[in-house]
Amino acid sequence: METQRILMRCLAVAVVLAAVIWTTTGSKKIESKNVCCTEVGQAEVTDPIISFRMQYENLPCVKAVIFETEQGEFCSDWRQPWVIRKIRQFLKDKPKRTSKSLEDILFDTRSERLRSTVKMETQRILMRSLAVAVVLAAVTWTTTDRRPTRVGVSCCKEVSRARIPLTVKLVGYKQQNALSPCVDAIIFYTEKNKICSDPDARWIPARLRDLKEIVDEDN
Repeated sequence: METQRILMRCLAVAVVLAAVIWTTTGSKKIESKNVCCTEVGQAEVTDPIISFRMQYENLPCVKAVIFETEQGEFCSDWRQPWVIRKIRQFLKDKPKRTSKSLEDILFDTRSERLRSTVKMETQRILMRSLAVAVVLAAVTWTTTDRRPTRVGVSCCKEVSRARIPLTVKLVGYKQQNALSPCVDAIIFYTEKNKICSDPDARWIPARLRDLKEIVDEDN
């Protein structure tokens, strides 16, 4: 019984020591990229290597080779034989991972030519559109410049002494005083039009009866 207890204690101590040794000598994983390797591990990195870099000694950082894998980055002892072997194998396989096939190169070339052609054609269309716009603007400017300016006046510039037929329905009238270019006039309003009449015509007073004088008018 006593012998078994001693053996169990020795086994427990051995397990603890093995765990400590593995923690000390295993590959050291970097938990953050902002933290450097302050210690290195001797255990070989078995995951596929994505990249590696050298870290030079600058205390508390130590000299190490940092291997990047899908599981993270690991600090390895640069003096270990397997480290040199891993680096050589990585450099040997690197052209295979980065090189493009002939089909990829041809596809990229055709795509670049297509993009260049589309870009040039777009520039041509824009230049033609700009030229047309400039010509239209010049024509419009020339036409507008030669056209006489209209005076924004809505009034009677001349009058008629002709009698307005009784069949024409009048809805109102307004007296207009002379103010150049407008002249003295009686403006009769129908449902759709305006009639400029001479205020001195004899028939005017008779037609003014029972008509409402329009004081304010929105022209």
